This record gives sequence, C-alpha cells and structure tokens, in this order.
Amino acid sequence: MTHSSNVGLTCLLNGGENPKAECCSLNVVLVHGFGGHPKSTWSKSTLSTKQDGQRVPDETQTRGRRRYRFHDAERLKNKQANAQGTAIVPIGNASAEGSQLNLAGSASSDTSSKVFWPHDLLGLDFPSVRVMAYGYQPDQEESLQANLLSLSNHLLSTLESERRGVAGRPIVFIAHSLGGILVKKALDLSRLSTASIRNVTKGVIFFGTPHCKPHGKSWGELLKRIPGEFVATNTTLFTTLDSQLNEEELEAIRDVFEKMLSRPSNKKLFVVTFTGAVVGGPAGSTSCPVIPVESARINSSWAKTRTLEGTHETMCEFSSPSDPNYQLLKVELLLALQIIDDGKRKKEKQKLERKDRDMQKQFLVQGEWFPKLLACPYWERKDEPNPPQTEGTCEWFLDHALYKYWRNSYTANILCVSADPGYGKSVLARHVAENVLPSNKSRLTCYFFFNNDYSDQKSVTGALLCILHQVFKDFPADFSPKALQTIIKNYEKTLELFHNFWDILLSVAERRKIKEVLCILDALDESSEPGRGQFIKALGKLHSQSRIKAVRLKFLVTSRPYLDTSSLGHQRVNLHLSGESDRGVGRISEVKFAIQQKAGTLIQKHRLGPEDGDFLIAELCRHPYPTYLWVYLVMEEADNILLNKENIQLKIQKLPQTVEEAYKNILAKVGDAESTRRVLHIILAAQRPLTLKEMSFALAIGPGHKPPGDNKLVPEAKVCNDIQDLCGAFVRIVNSKIYLVHQTAREFLVSSHEPVQPLDTNDDISPTSSSQWKSTFKPQESHQILAEICLERITLSDCRLDQHQDNMETSHDVKGYPLMSYASQHWAEHFRKGDGMHKASIIKTAMDCFTARPLASQAWFGIHQTAGNFYVGPDKPTALALAAYFGLGVVVERLPKDALDTVNERSSGLTPLQWAVRGGHRGVVQQLIAAGADVDLRAEDGRAALHFAAERNDRVLMQQLVAAGANTNTHDMLKRTALHLAAGKGHPDMVQQLLAAGAAANIQDIHGKTALLSAMDSGNSVVVQRLVAGGSDIGIQDTMGQTALQRAAKRGHIDIVQLLMGAGADIRVRDKEGQTALHHAASQGREAVVRQLIAAGSDIRTGDRRDRTPLELAARKRSGEVVQLLVGAGAEINHQDRDGNTALIWVAREVDNDIMQQLIGAGADMGLRDRCGRTAFLWPASLGHLATVQQLLAAGADASVRDQGGRTALDLAVANSRVGVEQFLKSMD
Repeated sequence: MTHSSNVGLTCLLNGGENPKAECCSLNVVLVHGFGGHPKSTWSKSTLSTKQDGQRVPDETQTRGRRRYRFHDAERLKNKQANAQGTAIVPIGNASAEGSQLNLAGSASSDTSSKVFWPHDLLGLDFPSVRVMAYGYQPDQEESLQANLLSLSNHLLSTLESERRGVAGRPIVFIAHSLGGILVKKALDLSRLSTASIRNVTKGVIFFGTPHCKPHGKSWGELLKRIPGEFVATNTTLFTTLDSQLNEEELEAIRDVFEKMLSRPSNKKLFVVTFTGAVVGGPAGSTSCPVIPVESARINSSWAKTRTLEGTHETMCEFSSPSDPNYQLLKVELLLALQIIDDGKRKKEKQKLERKDRDMQKQFLVQGEWFPKLLACPYWERKDEPNPPQTEGTCEWFLDHALYKYWRNSYTANILCVSADPGYGKSVLARHVAENVLPSNKSRLTCYFFFNNDYSDQKSVTGALLCILHQVFKDFPADFSPKALQTIIKNYEKTLELFHNFWDILLSVAERRKIKEVLCILDALDESSEPGRGQFIKALGKLHSQSRIKAVRLKFLVTSRPYLDTSSLGHQRVNLHLSGESDRGVGRISEVKFAIQQKAGTLIQKHRLGPEDGDFLIAELCRHPYPTYLWVYLVMEEADNILLNKENIQLKIQKLPQTVEEAYKNILAKVGDAESTRRVLHIILAAQRPLTLKEMSFALAIGPGHKPPGDNKLVPEAKVCNDIQDLCGAFVRIVNSKIYLVHQTAREFLVSSHEPVQPLDTNDDISPTSSSQWKSTFKPQESHQILAEICLERITLSDCRLDQHQDNMETSHDVKGYPLMSYASQHWAEHFRKGDGMHKASIIKTAMDCFTARPLASQAWFGIHQTAGNFYVGPDKPTALALAAYFGLGVVVERLPKDALDTVNERSSGLTPLQWAVRGGHRGVVQQLIAAGADVDLRAEDGRAALHFAAERNDRVLMQQLVAAGANTNTHDMLKRTALHLAAGKGHPDMVQQLLAAGAAANIQDIHGKTALLSAMDSGNSVVVQRLVAGGSDIGIQDTMGQTALQRAAKRGHIDIVQLLMGAGADIRVRDKEGQTALHHAASQGREAVVRQLIAAGSDIRTGDRRDRTPLELAARKRSGEVVQLLVGAGAEINHQDRDGNTALIWVAREVDNDIMQQLIGAGADMGLRDRCGRTAFLWPASLGHLATVQQLLAAGADASVRDQGGRTALDLAVANSRVGVEQFLKSMD
C-alpha cells in the first residue's frame, strides 16, 4: 500500500459490503495523541527473527476451538479487500490517489510484522462495526488552545461529511493521550451543529488521557511529562503549555464534559478511562505513573477507570485476541454495544409511546384518567343550586372601579367580593364566567363553586384539580410530563398536595400560549380547612409578587364577609357589599329591577288588575335592603296567596320582610310535620343531594315499614309532588335532585347542640308551630336516621355482589337498586356521626356487616372498593381493621375477644391503629391502645401512627399516642420523622407539641433534610420560628449542599429569610453548585429576597461553580425587576461565565426585549462571545427571533460577526430554517 499524508478519516472496516448498510450498527472512531500516528499508535509487532531470518509467530493462542495465528489476520485483510473491491479507503480530506493509510506506520516499513488491531482484531469480534481512524498533525507554531479548536472543528466537519445519510448511527470514540482532550473539545463544539455528533455519541474510551490536573500541579507540568506528544521543546505549541489561557481552556473542557455527563439524557453514555501505564526507568530504579490516578478520573458516577499493563505508548497496542489488554477493551466495547442496543429498544419504545401520547392528546377528553382530574362533577351541578342571571342585573359590578382595575391589569391580581347571604354572589360569579369574560383565543376562564350540599365539593385542592381539568382540556401541551404524572398519581391525595397542584397551576399560567388565566371561585366560605387557609395565603403571596409579569393569573373570589382576607393586604383586593354602603346602592336598584320583572310575571299569571298589580310592586320595592334570596322566597309566597283573590292587598302587606320570616311561614303551613321532618333530616345529613328515586326508597323505610321491592317504588313524578307538598319552597328540585333552597335554610334548621341520649322512646318530636322548626334539627339525629336507612338498604337479601357486579360504577345507583351505591359508600360515616343514638338492633346490623359472612360476598363492600374508598391488598382486612378504618367505636367494643388478637396485624398495609389515626377517629384510637396496640409499629412504607397524626395536624391524636409511649423520633423509609412531616405541611402547633415531647430537631432524612429544611416546602414562618427556638441548626446542609436560607430564598419566603438571617444564618454559604442564597433568589426572580440579601451584604459579583453570577441567572429567568436591582447595586454587567455567556447573551437566547434594552442602556457589550464564538446578535438569528435581531441591530450590533465555525447570522438563519430572519438579513445586503 502507498503512503499518505495520514490526515483525515480512513475507513478500516465497513461493517458490511455497503458502508451505509443497515447491518452496520456502530461507528468506532480512533483518535491518536498529538505525537501519535493513525496506524502505529494502534499496532504491535507479533514476530521475532531466527538466526536465518525466518519470521515466526511470537505466540499462538486458542480462540474458541481453533488456534489463532498471525496469518488469520492477513487472511481477514484479503477477504475484506476482495469483498469490498478496494484496499483501506481514505475519507474526507485525504486524496483518493496515493493516499491510502500508511500501514507501514512511522516505525517500520514491513507491514507483515505488526498487528493493526482496529482492522485485524475488531473485524473478527465485531463484524457489524464500521471502524475509522482519524489522523492529524498539530501545528507546532500554534498554541495548544488554537490547535484544539482547529483540529476539533476539522474532526467534526469530516465526520459530518462522511455520515451523510446515516447521521443517526451511534458513535464510540477511542482516543489515546491528548487525543481524548481533542474528542472532548469536539463534542463540546458539536452542540452548535444541526447534525450534532454529540447527540449520537454513545461512548468514549480513553487510553492514558488526563482529565484533570494533579493536586498542587499545573496542566503544563502534567502535559510535559507525557512522552512523545511534543516533538520539540522550542515550539509555540510546547511553550504555551504553562500559559494561563491554556489552564483556563483545559479546565473549561473538563467542566463541559463533566456537565454533559451529569445531564439525565446522558446517563447511559458509556465512558471508561484505561490508565496505569508507567514509565520504566534504568535497571534497579523505580518507575512512576505518567498520568496519576487522580488525573485519570472523571467526576461522574457514570465514568469508569480501568488499569492496563504497559507503558503510556504501548498500553493501546495489542498483538492477539488473547492479549489481556485487548480482552479488557473487548469487554468494554461489548458493554457499549449493549447500551446502544438498549438505547435503540428504548427509542423504539419511546417512539411508540410518543405516538400513543399523540393519540391520547387527540382523544384525551374521552380517556380513562382525564375524568380523574375532576375531583367532583361540578360542571354538571352548576345549574342546580343557583339560577342564571336576570337580564339587566349585575351591571353595578361591571361598572365598579375595582372590577375594572382587576379586569384590565396585566399582572397577577386578586379581587375578593364579599356580601351577606342572598346578595347574588353566586349568580354574579357565574355570569362573569359564562357571559362577561368567557374563554377566547387570548384568555382562559376557569370556574368553580364550593357547595356544602356535596361532601366532594368543599376541598380547595379539589377545586384546583377541577381548574387544571379546564386548563388541560384547552391547552394540553402546556402541561409537562412531570406535572401530568403528579396529577395522575396523586389526585386522590388532594388534601395533602395543595402546594403541588398550586405550583402546577402557576407554571401553566407562565406559559406563553395562554396570555391570561382567570380563575373564578364562588362561595369560598363553604370550603373546608386546612385548604382554605392555604389558599388564602397562596393568594396573598401571588398578589405580593404580582409585578412578576410572567404570571398573568387572576382570581375572582366570592364569599360571605366573615372570611379573613387581611393577608391579601391591599385596598384594591377586597370589595364588600352591604345594604347600607354606597357600593350597595347600584346593586339594590338592580334587585328592585328584578322584583319588577318577577312581579310582572305574577300579575300576568293571576290576572291582577292595575291597582293590585301596582300595589304588589310598590310593597315589594318598599323593602330597604332587599336580597335576591328574599325576592325568591317572597315571590313563592305571593304566588300561593294570589290564588285567592279576596283581600289581596291585605295579604300582600303581610308578606314576610326577612328571609327567616319567610322560612317560618313556609314551615308553618306544613300539614304532615312528621314526614316533613323526616325528609329534612335526610336532606341535611346526606353527603350529596339525593335523587328522587333514592328519596323514594329512603322514605319507604321507617319504623313499622317493610322495605318495598325495587319495582314497587313510588314513581318519580309523585315523589316530586309529595316533597313539594311537604316542604314547599324550603327545597328545590333540579334535574331530579333534591336541594335545600339556600345554605341559610340549613343554618335555620340545624342546632349546634347535639343530644347524647338515644332515641328509644316513642315521644312525638314533630313541631306544631313555626317557632318549633328553627334550630331543632340535631345533626346527630339526622345521621342516625340516615344510617338506619342505609343499613337497611345494604342488608337486603335481594342485592348480591355476584349478581350485580357489572352495574357498580354508575354515578348514583347500582342499576335497579336505588340508594344502594350511596348507602354502600356512606353508611359507616352516618353511623359514626350518629353514634350515641343508635338502637341495639341497628348496632347488631352494623356488626353483621363485618362478621356475619365474608366481605367478598357482600355487595356493599364491593361497591365501596369500586368507588376507591378502601384498597384491599393480598392480605384480607380483618373485622377489627375495618371497624378502625370506618371509626366505629361501638363495633370495636362489641367484637369478640379473638378479633382483638389481630390488633397488631396489618390489613392492606396498615395496622388497625394506623387506620384509625389516619381517619382521625380519636375514640377508636383510645380503644385500640387500651387493647394493646403497639404505637410504634410501622406500615409497609415505614410510617408509624405518629406520622399519620402529624400529617392530619391532630394534636389530640398526637397527645394520645405520645401518652401511650410513642417514639417521637421513629422514621419512615425515607428517614422522615413526624416532625419532618408536620414542618413540611406547615403545622406550627403540631411542631411545638412534638418538640415539647422530645422530638429531635436535627435528624436528617435520606435527602439530608432536617425538619427546618422541610419547613421550606410549606413556607410557614411560625413553623420556622418554633424550630429555630427548639434548637434546629440553621447551618445544616442537605445532600445538594443547600441550607434553610438557600431553600427559603429560592422559594421566595421573604419572612423566613429575614427570620433566618436574624438568627445568624450565613449568607455566604455555597451549595454543591457553588451557589449562595443570592444566586437561588435571583435564579427564581425573587425580587424582595434579592433586595434583602443585597442589603445584608451578599456578594453580587461572586460566581457559582460555572462562574455564573446572580445577574446572569436573573437574566436567564427573564426577571426584569431583579436584573434592574442587581445592575443598580453594581453587578458586573459584562461578566462572562465559563461558557462565555453574559447576561445579555442569556437574555438574547431567552428572548426578553425589555430586559435586553435595559442591559444595553446600562452598558452591556454586544461584541462579547461565548464559547461557541457567538455574540448576543447571533443567538436570536439562530433561534428565529426577528424582533430581537432588529432591536440589536438598531442598538449597534455587528451584523457581520461570525462564530467559531465561521458562520454569520444569515448562515445560522438559513441552516435552521428561520425564514423571517433570513429574509430580513438578506434585505439588508
């Protein structure tokens, strides 16, 4: 073979007849060192010479069942040459004629004396691999930095040219000595290319490559020790090894490569460094490693280090397949191929999953999990409690200055509308959501109303889920996979995950696809704690950060006036209405307008004369402070009295003047008081409005009544008429569901004083006068009545699980069995709340549900499981566990003695005590402790009863457990104690109680977090204050190296930041990324925290591990307020990090023209370049942001600038198909 220039790529093995054949599975690219050669670096002599000069093999080895000899390698050469019709072929810049790779190498002219293992050995073991050798000659008159830049660019260009058509084929680099640094530099530069070599590189195998300088030494000292890499010591290449630029360049290459390995997408990148080569000294002398072990290691858990025999020059030379060093290389290549194969399978799987996701998005609304976002079917209920707006009303609100300010604001904003009952708040909220500000192309309007009639419509976190459901329906692409996973997996744990879903809503609102998100929440006063308090606090924080323009999220909230919204802290937030206030004048005129409309309908219906009609309207409008509820009730009353035309005006004058008077009038006319009372008891206790069919069955069960057959129930129409006859306007029937007319009707009936004596007498409890209705309904009695009805329903012998299993998932009824679904899900709750009033026969019926026959054969339990209320694992639940789960103390005390023997056994993962604590059943907890329950036993996830009490924030339960000897420092599988959970949930009283009980404040979980660090998740400053006072170490760092101050700064908890700084927290502490609290605050746009830290003396110019300053991080976050604050405080505006980025370059990449103008005005240098050679002007051209390009040109940016690859802005726009920028730049020529 002829000699060549040995520069460029040479194909050694094609991996098949066609270089681009599908059977070629991998490209292996060999890169020699600076003083090496593309053949001799990888070759080793295998023959010795006898006296007669005849060559014989050094050794023969057994390979499989045959013996390998040198002529096998020769035969392989000839076979491949014949099959390919060519010798070893140069690629790229090597000329076709007379430029085959010089197989003789630089040391010998006899090719038969050496094994060139990339060609001779790899072909036998890896027949489908395409092997290429890259040759180059460094320029001795250029510096090391210049050589690395030019050679890496050349390597990339030749590789990209050769791989056209197979750009996706994976690559494994094998590099010797400084060739490894060249490969790392090339991988860094390749991220600028659209056909990125970096993206397809699956592994790098280094032979003797230094990755970092030894301790106390310089890079120059290390490189000068490597033999053969520098041919002369008087060249520029050699003399620049000790320069500062060389040190910075090599450190930067190391950092970039380690950073690349740390990315999740590169966790399967195969990296191994072969080291251990030594330099042999004279006889009797010692030898020392050329590359110290510490310099051969890469700071990544994914990189391996292996030791080979031989010197630095010979460690990559192999003579036969049995060579121990080659065997090690072979194993690593096999591992690389395995990783590549796994990657291919994963890629195919991801492709299929992506296709599935696309299909899922197309049909997502009909998907199985999508309805799970609905914590309750609120949209189906929106017509039930509140009528639509009457035409001409609500105008007073739309003309109000506070509403206009809220509507027109361009930042996060909140408007709270409070008023007494009956003022039409709910009608107003619905009108704004549906008619005034409905969703359109630039606005997404979400609507939710809380409702005490439904147990599942009281949770604030459930409301957030319903809002996310509405957002996802219109903008599915704005949800990250992580957000979707959080929702799908945890939607049932809404009470525990308010902050998770709140953060998801904020992140979605920050997306640019939605210009504005409006959330209209009605009747917040009917929501449950603790979610309500969390929500109000979150609203206050959102409003305090409303200057952050990235979040245009607005809330309109209505409630009664007794909610404390002072934490929102702004006069433009609260709008309170009362009849006496000036704000109520416009509303009252609209109510009177509604009176005239409704009175006109009555006048026509009853054919009143002009005199009586005018008198009716005048009397109704005479009320000084009318409400919509009063109008409704009075109109119902007037409709009844006008049926008789005698003394019309006298009757009109006697119409009720208050809502309470109207309620009394309605109930005073009741004929069958006992039946009316029973109906109202059922409505008051029901966890959701019952249907007419369900009520029909419920009314048919009672003292002395035998339950009817399901086919013998009273028809719905008759039930509807009967209930209206019994209750009049006190109830409303909408869509076959029965409601009280208003929340105030419940408050009128229900007494807060509950009786304790059982109802075993036959006393007549039915009232006979209107005064006997108010406050006479005891909740305990209401639940006792409904519990008895439910138990009667579920124990009927004609409803069996095996017969009706297919009908259990309907929303209200098991088909053909009215009330069965409701009773199965709620009987135990009613039984528990009615405890103390149950007859002995009812208690026995309840016990029979657990003990009479196997649960699996009982229909009610199957329905209860189907509803997702109780998970039955492989271990069947015991009667004791179920009684504890349901909180039925009366059942627990009556269970047989042998049932109590299971007190410490797990059922579905928890012990009976843990089930009872989880449900908050204090009485049952005390019973179980008395029965010998072990308070420190752990569930399958390691949690003890104490953990559940802390999560519930139930101090009584906590006191019971501590008094029983519970260990306050017991931890779960994540090493979290109860104190961790209480602090993380933001429960200050629980934290204080645990500390007083001896809980250790500084225990760290598996993430290194103490209770104080966990408290940053809730952001409760009182919790932090109590933990600090209780001995929490404010300097402890988690596994990321972050302190409580850093975590608080990152989350924007300004009150906690001030508290910790007052307690002595060190603002200079750095985490593992080298970031201080100021870095964290700036990176998240926390203006108030940044201001506080600057005032406390934080160094605004300090860089993190990548030398990024707070200013750069704020610019990257696009936080104009923080940028302005830092620039004003003296931040170095033209500082460049290790990648060469400045704040201006980050803003150009992230596209924020306002901040860009601000930085340019402050003196930002538009000519500075990053490591890719790109200025702030080149980035938006590459990304296609025309407005930014135009803005920079107007500010004086150089349009002719080129990056390291020699590309102008126009070149980048063309290469990335940025048509708008391309046309604009061409028009400038």
